[in-house]
Amino acid sequence: MRRAALLLLLCWAPLACEEAAPVLPTPGAPPAAPDRMPQLEALWRESVQHRSAHRAMADNAASLAHDVERSARMLDTVEAFRRVPVVAAADAEKDAAAVQAAVLAYAKRLGLKVEVEVRVAPATAAPPAEVDAAEGLRYEIPQVLGTHGVEVRFGQGLESGPKFVGDLNALGRLFEPTGARIGKDGEGVLRGQVYFFRDLQPVKFVRKPPAFAAKLSEFTAPTPAESARLSQIQDNLAQVEAVSAQIEQAFAHQAVMKISTARFRAYGEAIERYNKATWATALARGL
Repeated sequence: MRRAALLLLLCWAPLACEEAAPVLPTPGAPPAAPDRMPQLEALWRESVQHRSAHRAMADNAASLAHDVERSARMLDTVEAFRRVPVVAAADAEKDAAAVQAAVLAYAKRLGLKVEVEVRVAPATAAPPAEVDAAEGLRYEIPQVLGTHGVEVRFGQGLESGPKFVGDLNALGRLFEPTGARIGKDGEGVLRGQVYFFRDLQPVKFVRKPPAFAAKLSEFTAPTPAESARLSQIQDNLAQVEAVSAQIEQAFAHQAVMKISTARFRAYGEAIERYNKATWATALARGL
């Protein structure tokens, strides 16, 4: 029995050794190619979004042109350009002199003898001439709205102050009182701001190649399935370029609209502050 058991064990041993032996790769076989389709599908989806957004922009070019005209009419309707004229940077000092003359004439009509000083506030840096279209642009109020600091001095402040502030609409320019005081001698001092729109040139929105387009060169020796997707991505890019003229036109209208929208916002906020301003609120703020 022991001999038979030994023979049986010897018969099974080679089989066990064969089962435990590791399976080695065939020498010289190339590694399996990585699956690039998930990455390519993601790029294709980006190209679809890119095509849809830019085709929509091209289709909206005519509508944006109407928006530009409508925004100009709206500013005219609220008399924005009459009360806050557009002034070039080179003409700011000249406009300050015009404001001083207007304040003196206004005080004379009221029968008030005043001294007026007008100072041009420093200009805020304008946006660059070219802006990445993907980043967009939102003007800050000081970039579109210039300011003249005005100081008015008159005798008998308790009487003259309310009279001067009470009919500022007749001045013709938007004059927002910001502070006042009455000295021991009864002299009144009023400070305020008179606004003007800066004469801005619309920025140029620059379209840069989409980031996903640069990744297409990574797909060398594409498979048939990859080639089909690559062709679709290239077609989406070509559809955008086919309407590039309309896209540029739409961006040009949009650049003008950015200025009009910012002016309307700035004017609305200034009017709101002006409507709340009185001689009493100016005195409460002090100087």
